[in-house]
Amino acid sequence: MIGRSSEKQVVRPAFEDPAAIAWSAGADDVASELGDPTDFFAGITLARTKRATEPKGFRTVGAKERAALYTVNEAAMQKLGYRD
Repeated sequence: MIGRSSEKQVVRPAFEDPAAIAWSAGADDVASELGDPTDFFAGITLARTKRATEPKGFRTVGAKERAALYTVNEAAMQKLGYRD
């Protein structure tokens, strides 16, 4: 589990910096699709579980897309020899 210190020094900036760059570059769609930090990190937590392929459990657009494409990606990775 990540401690509060690590969360403030590493995890939050890992989300906030790309979001700020997207906003400043005028990539409003990208920035808004990241969603709220709470929703974003909840998606990461959910993706690490067995429910990684169920888009309905995710809150952000990107996480829902990732879940929908998960099985396609895994099949491609297996054919390319990156999965057993």
